[in-house]
Amino acid sequence: MSHGQPINKALNSNNVKYFFRKFDITIQDSTGKVNTIIIHDPNLRDPNGISVGYSDLVVEATIKEDPVHGTITDFDKGIIYWLKNRKVKQIVIAHKIRKR
Repeated sequence: MSHGQPINKALNSNNVKYFFRKFDITIQDSTGKVNTIIIHDPNLRDPNGISVGYSDLVVEATIKEDPVHGTITDFDKGIIYWLKNRKVKQIVIAHKIRKR
């Protein structure tokens, strides 16, 4: 599936963030590898089948983890669920948080 050209991009000291309509992608400059995929569209599902807007209770039951500082983390798959008002606000798939 093609999502076309990014709407915008932002540069910082060690990566580039590309903004698309339904998600954002951060790519590390030195390796060219994807660091994070940030989902903010409720029509997209992550590898756990969870979407933006899901209840924190659904995420807790699926991941078997309690919220910590407004997030629930799936260390096995490298996914962070950011919560607001007890619902998933955004989903961050981050390679670096995976258990080794």
